[in-house]
Amino acid sequence: MRDLPVFVARRGRGWRDAERALGRAFTATTEAPASSRRLYLDTFDFRLHDAGLELFADDDRLVLRDATSGEMVASSPWRGGVGNGVLRIFARDLDAGELRDRVAALTEPRALLEAARVRVVQHELAACDGDGQLVARVRSEALALRRDGRECAVRLLRIDTPADRSGADAKTTERLVTASGYRASALSAYDLVLAAAGRRPRHTPRGALDASSTMRAAAAVVFERELAVMERNEPGILDDIDPEFLHDYRVALRRTRTALRLFKGAFTVEEFRDFRARFAALSRPTGMLRDLDVHLGAHDEYAQWVPPSLRDHLVPAFDSLARQRDERRAQLAAVLSGRGYAALKRDWRRALARLRRGGPAGLLADEAALPVARDAIASRYQRLRDIAADPEALDAVTLHRARVQSKRLRYVLEFFALPLGDSASAAAKAIERLQDALGEYHDTGVLEPLLQAELHGIPANAADAVPRAAALGAWMAHLDVRREKARRRALRRVGRLTGKKIENAIGRVTETD
Repeated sequence: MRDLPVFVARRGRGWRDAERALGRAFTATTEAPASSRRLYLDTFDFRLHDAGLELFADDDRLVLRDATSGEMVASSPWRGGVGNGVLRIFARDLDAGELRDRVAALTEPRALLEAARVRVVQHELAACDGDGQLVARVRSEALALRRDGRECAVRLLRIDTPADRSGADAKTTERLVTASGYRASALSAYDLVLAAAGRRPRHTPRGALDASSTMRAAAAVVFERELAVMERNEPGILDDIDPEFLHDYRVALRRTRTALRLFKGAFTVEEFRDFRARFAALSRPTGMLRDLDVHLGAHDEYAQWVPPSLRDHLVPAFDSLARQRDERRAQLAAVLSGRGYAALKRDWRRALARLRRGGPAGLLADEAALPVARDAIASRYQRLRDIAADPEALDAVTLHRARVQSKRLRYVLEFFALPLGDSASAAAKAIERLQDALGEYHDTGVLEPLLQAELHGIPANAADAVPRAAALGAWMAHLDVRREKARRRALRRVGRLTGKKIENAIGRVTETD
């Protein structure tokens, strides 16, 4: 697909101005305008936007379009309407076909939410030269939407010049459009719509610390950033929109707990102990809920492990996991809505504000943060090396310890990615690969006792007791194979921690200037 520049009308200008300007220079044939209501869809974290795509429902069609060129990538029927109801669907809910496959590959397991709702009037004009040859096709979209109770409008157009025409034709057409009151935009059409709707995609920077940061300054930057991530994901957890809200919340919470250990010296002893205990307590109701989300999300994969004749007999087990998940979610929702959590955030903000202001703090608050980070990286890496040194002792407990240490090491490397440079990024990526293998091993280990409980819970006199047990047995047998493969993969990656590549990267990161 070719990149087609987007032009935006200045205030008081629009399609009629461009049409008149083009009509004076070319033979212009204008098609009848088309109007519709349009519903833009994207995930909470704008995964389609970041992939250069826009997805919208236009009347009875769902269209996936290249955001730069405006060319359609795929389409499918749409039965969801574009009314005013709150919308939350998943790619798997769409009609089977190319559009669903493309969207699912980019968005699952995130839900598709309303990104913007607009009224659209489309115009198209064919500009031809004196010989009747097409010089350019000009497409316009006037989009109107309401924001904060007032009407907003975005009027844009694209110019598509045939490949066999000279560059002068494109420049002439662009000059005429510009003279009629349009300006070239650095943003895509989708970005312009999102900006008008007040929905600019936001991404949290990770490497904001520099070599001169003090402990108190570095702590404030990291903790405020992670708190913002947690709070941004709270509504999605409470509304149960999709499982990634909890995942992102948990990552920010784990990073907060790792940073609290790292920046311990920036706080008084009492503050450190208090916040360490309160954040640890906050993390407890999130763990099993996340595990259940993972396993329920893998429903279709797990079903394939069981002979087709037995798959229906997995329904009671999945229903049981779903009930446990609902109970865990209700418990977490009560925590996030409770006074204790509000008090934790209030006290945490006050503590961070004192750090920012230079108020009373720990004995090391005004010391340089980078040497502390280097010491932490060296000690955490050594702990992982100690674990890797005895392959015979790498049982489930030890591998879990390796998983915890690898996360803490990776987070510290990411906190100081800017001053530590490319070596830190390379080491963090290697640690992330280890985490992936250890994570799969952990997930299979969590599921096994849950299935054992389901198996033992089948009533002996149930009419379907035998096929239910057989279905669970097939599932567990396949799970054992998967767990052993994950264990071997984890052992290989733990072993690579002692390899020259990562050892040299850690060495460069921890060496002093």
